[in-house]
Amino acid sequence: MTDFKKVLGRVDIQLLRTFLLNGVGVAGEQDVRSYEQRIRKDERPIYELLEQLYERELEEAAEHLRLALETTQEMFLEIGMKAGARFLFQLLQDERHE
Repeated sequence: MTDFKKVLGRVDIQLLRTFLLNGVGVAGEQDVRSYEQRIRKDERPIYELLEQLYERELEEAAEHLRLALETTQEMFLEIGMKAGARFLFQLLQDERHE
């Protein structure tokens, strides 16, 4: 039981994400900001650049970027749900064999 508690103590969505994407643990410290804070901070530079490059067509450029990001977000959410379902299926299969 103690080993299981140790494993559960190491469960972390960012560690799992990094491992699945890169095969390694989180490089550096974990990001403790909320999802909204991370998005707001990290999207600001691209909109500032768009504003500089496309001053007159900023809304059109931003809309194209928003659509591309929305499509990417949907795709990664679907992949994440499939990965979660496979993970759950594997856990259920393992449970039957115990």
